[in-house]
Amino acid sequence: MELIPLLDTLSKHPVYDTDSLKPLQFSACERRMWFHHRNVSQFKADTRLVLLDNSIRQIVIHALKATGRVIGPAKHEWIMRHDEGFTLLCIHPMRGDEYTRNFNRLDDAIEFDALHRLDTSSELSSRGNRLNHAIVIGVHRGSMAMFEANIWHDDDRLSMFRAMMQSAETAETIPDMVPDKYCNDCDYVDFCNRNAIPRATCRTCANVTNVGGQFECRYGSIVCDKHIYHPQFMALAGYDVVAADPDRMVIDYGDFCNAPEGVKVDGKATMTSRELAKACREDWMQDDRFLAVMGAFNARLEL
Repeated sequence: MELIPLLDTLSKHPVYDTDSLKPLQFSACERRMWFHHRNVSQFKADTRLVLLDNSIRQIVIHALKATGRVIGPAKHEWIMRHDEGFTLLCIHPMRGDEYTRNFNRLDDAIEFDALHRLDTSSELSSRGNRLNHAIVIGVHRGSMAMFEANIWHDDDRLSMFRAMMQSAETAETIPDMVPDKYCNDCDYVDFCNRNAIPRATCRTCANVTNVGGQFECRYGSIVCDKHIYHPQFMALAGYDVVAADPDRMVIDYGDFCNAPEGVKVDGKATMTSRELAKACREDWMQDDRFLAVMGAFNARLEL
């Protein structure tokens, strides 16, 4: 059946939390950026790590000043003054593996971050002058070993990075995966190729539409009981759509249905998105007896 009615964009409201991706979230794999923009997984900031990294940056600044370099703050950035002019400082504390990797070649995300900060550096100057040179300083969190890398403003490379990020932000359908040797360290590897179901958020719902990188929903701007998983996420987990009932907002995957709160399909296991996510986490979806009981008794899962 046609799924377009589920994605109807009429009379919709903007969904909150629609911030654009940041340069340090860039990846050569557009799918990884797409997952991030869709809030597929919940990430919590480690306060201790943030405080540690801020302390490391201050230590590096003091160490550089001790060598005679003239360094001063400019709003949220650090600028180094020298005979040829001014240079932007980008200090990145790193884990051991990150340090080794970036020592040999800077990650695209770190290069993009430096280019972006150079491009917007005119905001730091009362005259609107833009900086053209940045020094990236990588710092090993454990040993405090450091390396320096030079980045020069490059419009072509900056445009390439921004175009790739915009493509990921505005894509309604999931981009192809770009496999590389860092796939196993990706935050989204479980959703990409290990059949995991993402958490129920506005951006994983079939009722939400991506309009130019902004997400809109006819039901409001917070996760509600109308949530049904977008079939793209279910397909990644190995479940293909068999049929759909747009009027009741039910998507049939053969052995079970995903439906909003309060909607049941007689004789078939019917689960809300939260129930479905729990059943997948508990590895119950391959249990025929579980699905049979859910269908026979119109059962609910305790969350």
